[in-house]
Amino acid sequence: MKIHDQNLSQAYYLYTTDKFDEAEALISQLILTFEGEPDFLRLGALISIARHDLPTAHKRLVKGLSHHPDNAPLYNTLGTLFEKSHQDLEAEKSFQKALSIDADLRDAQFNLAFHYMRTGQPIKALPLIKTLRKTTPEDKALITAHVNALVETEQHSSAISVLNLATKSYDAHDLAGLKARVYFQSGDFKKALLESKAAVTSNIYGETSLSLGAQIHLMRDQKDKALDYLAGYETHARENAKIAAVQIKTYRLAGEFELANTALEKALKSHDKNPVILVEKAEIEIAQNTPDKAYGTMIEALKIKPGDLSLMAVMARAAMASGNVEPCMIAAEHALKQVPHNQFWIAMLATGGRFKGQNHKYYYDYANLLQAYDIYTPAGYSSIDDFNQALKAELVKLHDFKKQPLDQSVRGGVQTRQSLLYVDNPVINAFFDAIKQPLDSYMSLVGQDPRHPLRRRNTGHCRVNSAWSVLLQAGGHHVNHIHPEGWISSSYYVDLPDEVQDEDKREGWIKFGEPPFKAPGLTAEKFIKPIKGRLVLFPSYMWHGTTTFSGTQTRLTLPFDVVPALPK
Repeated sequence: MKIHDQNLSQAYYLYTTDKFDEAEALISQLILTFEGEPDFLRLGALISIARHDLPTAHKRLVKGLSHHPDNAPLYNTLGTLFEKSHQDLEAEKSFQKALSIDADLRDAQFNLAFHYMRTGQPIKALPLIKTLRKTTPEDKALITAHVNALVETEQHSSAISVLNLATKSYDAHDLAGLKARVYFQSGDFKKALLESKAAVTSNIYGETSLSLGAQIHLMRDQKDKALDYLAGYETHARENAKIAAVQIKTYRLAGEFELANTALEKALKSHDKNPVILVEKAEIEIAQNTPDKAYGTMIEALKIKPGDLSLMAVMARAAMASGNVEPCMIAAEHALKQVPHNQFWIAMLATGGRFKGQNHKYYYDYANLLQAYDIYTPAGYSSIDDFNQALKAELVKLHDFKKQPLDQSVRGGVQTRQSLLYVDNPVINAFFDAIKQPLDSYMSLVGQDPRHPLRRRNTGHCRVNSAWSVLLQAGGHHVNHIHPEGWISSSYYVDLPDEVQDEDKREGWIKFGEPPFKAPGLTAEKFIKPIKGRLVLFPSYMWHGTTTFSGTQTRLTLPFDVVPALPK
């Protein structure tokens, strides 16, 4: 073996055995000795990424590519670096560049496939996953990704076929967890419940399966069955903190606070100071309007698991609601260094500034960032009213629940369980064609600014990454929320109750600026009257909700989220 190969092997061994500081000491010398050598620069970048030194990793990859502009592994590693720094478009370009140089580079195929899945592009992931599975058909990660991609593109029978051929790759309980999701998304709730029950003991899908089973009962207006279902897993809850947390959360979201508090007391005895249980304790305290207690609870949780962003998010909400603005602002600034495009943390930073009396127009520039458009009438329809009637008929068919999902903003209504992006329906497809012009106009209007959380991501191109429908009954509304997976969010009004016409009462109107927690002075700042055929666009980080409406009619909308895209 040449000295070059020996050194590379030694550095790689240190890297793979998590001896990152020793690996860095060796690789930095090798990079100096073997000037421009791509293997050393690439491994050096991987070591830097592992040490959370992203600037050094970037410097090494750029240097390697300056010497070797057609090196596919370097571009693949650059894509990994961009993913770590949450630069999704740059990551996608880098993986694509690697494959344009070497179409058979498996690591790049794998990375791009999972990048597509993570960023809501399952239709692009599928051909890559199928290619990868030809050589490793029993790879569990690829099988799971294959199933998820098929589910998200509404190919449910194909997903079940894949799982039926992969029984040797999964534990029976894990397999049941995957099947439960497929059957739920296909609308076969009987089979989904059976598989959910079988999957609760799964190490991977246990808590999601318990939650899914309870939600199926609740959304079908079978609350007693849901409560009995949850109560049947008392033993599991004593043994597994995550199962206990799901029990508590579901009771809380179902409005059963007595049951939630009883389950919490048991969980605190069985899982003393476990952060997932402390989160549920804090959530109950926030819901019962004692945010100061919730803030203290989350400080305790963060002592156990410092720096955890999911714990920090609950702490920040409790801090803001209890008037402890500075800790919330500090947490937001810290989080945004790690996840700069996170819509929740942008919202909290803006809300904290408003709470302190700062001019928050930078974030909430309603005159420019909040826009309403009347979409054009799609071909084949005599008017926008004619189109909306056809759209309403198709959307109503997809609403197969009687109650709202527990973990969404809907109250007093129902929401479609599947994304509308892959529903093969000409009327819904016509809607997505009709919104392209308003989206182009919106992006042109808001422009670009490298410092602004919305404008800095504006490439002039975008794609819809999720879409759904909400049907509210009289007395229904949306609680205040943001869209964490979006960049630009929306509401399109398909059908509306007569009550929205009263401009004094503003029933069923969309409102902006009011957070979902009580804080002095932080009330709604802007209201927009819904109009049939109108599309409202706004940054996903803006708090928004709706006012309740009376009468006997319903309110039907088709919201969607948009993210930046690469030019085609």
